[in-house]
Amino acid sequence: MMIEGRKKAGIFQKRKRPRTCVGCGAEEGKKNLLRIVRSPEGVISVDPTGREPGRGAYLCISLECLNLARKKNALSKALKVPVSASFYDEVAMYIKAKLDGQTNEKEKYINSKFLDLVGLSARAGMLSVGQDKVLQELKKGKKMLVLLTMDCSNNVERAIAGYKEREHCTVIKLDFLDRKTVHSKLNLGKTQILGLPLDSGIAKKIEALVTEGVGDYE
Repeated sequence: MMIEGRKKAGIFQKRKRPRTCVGCGAEEGKKNLLRIVRSPEGVISVDPTGREPGRGAYLCISLECLNLARKKNALSKALKVPVSASFYDEVAMYIKAKLDGQTNEKEKYINSKFLDLVGLSARAGMLSVGQDKVLQELKKGKKMLVLLTMDCSNNVERAIAGYKEREHCTVIKLDFLDRKTVHSKLNLGKTQILGLPLDSGIAKKIEALVTEGVGDYE
């Protein structure tokens, strides 16, 4: 039984061993890298599945790593065949498309998660909606996270500028939220400004989400 366990553990480790990017030299799991394969017939291609038969070379999904590989002629060395400049261009197009897709998916996630968190703060009675309400809380000396829509007016920004300078609030202007969305998705009217207590857990989650993309997204 112990021998079988060791064999199984060995197989598991083999499957999980990292691969090395031929561009930057970093080690990553296969799912985080792009595999380039030379088929048994000698044809070089991008292998999106990572399972095509043949000799493989790995790249981070990064144009910077691709450029490093191009400068070092790394794909030719790894695959043991000449690799043309046009193939590098083909890989660059693939990586750009992949990155654009990831960005779009992440943006969708952030938008959805943001709306969920704001809705939760509203239901909990923590959310101040509109300029008058936000300013009222700031005048009481409360520190707030202030969220501005992308189409907010200069007057609104000027109204809170002094509080921002005195560090009474953290202000984030959202490039994905407009007044129409606040009205249609959150049912909060076409307001330009929202606020909630800066030290609240929801405020911290919102700030991390919109400034760093932090959350459950992978």
